[in-house]
Amino acid sequence: MRTDTIFSIAAIVFLLSCQKQEEDLPGLHLDTTVVTAGISGGDKTVQVRATGAWTAEFEEETDWVSASCQSGEGNGEIVLHFEPNPGEFRFVYLKVSLIGTDLIERVSVNQEAVAGSPIVRLTQPQDYYPSEGGIFELSYFSNRAPEDLKIETEPEVDWISDTNIGTDRISFRLSGNSDQARRSVVLWLVHEDIAGNRFKDKCTIVQKAREVSEDKNIDSDNESYGIDSEEVNWM
Repeated sequence: MRTDTIFSIAAIVFLLSCQKQEEDLPGLHLDTTVVTAGISGGDKTVQVRATGAWTAEFEEETDWVSASCQSGEGNGEIVLHFEPNPGEFRFVYLKVSLIGTDLIERVSVNQEAVAGSPIVRLTQPQDYYPSEGGIFELSYFSNRAPEDLKIETEPEVDWISDTNIGTDRISFRLSGNSDQARRSVVLWLVHEDIAGNRFKDKCTIVQKAREVSEDKNIDSDNESYGIDSEEVNWM
């Protein structure tokens, strides 16, 4: 037998052996890592390639998307059924695991929002208040419900309290300022969506000093409190 023929046979045997070893190794692969459905709902399919039995589960309990199966054997598919979305953007992770191994694949399952991107806007970038304190209001605009908004202050102070969010106005109480220097705090109106994205706008609350007369021109003070209003939107 010719030497080159022997080498060819040996090479074929080696390649077949390697291929057999690769086929024996456990494997798990999904055809996508992100699935996004529209606001009207419907079905989306995830293809599964696996060398053995597998399971599929959502990492959080959800009532707006369901999976056609929770387990399978070898190659298969998972059909995700989405309910219509009347509210905000929502998402959950689908986890697929190969049984008997530590192989795990995840799919980010998303659904678009009917309301679009959140908008949060305070109508005043800054405002001045008397040293005596009292209850005051600020107007705002948002395409999110008041219960989906919250108020934060920066820094945290004890002289602003009783914050409340109404339909188009927020209210708060200022304690009297007994100091001889005016004081300020940044008030944020914030919306945080289900994915943890924050949408916010701010107003700088400036309270006059005890001895500052009400008719004093506040712009003549050496200190500057000019802060630009900004609407922060990101997804």
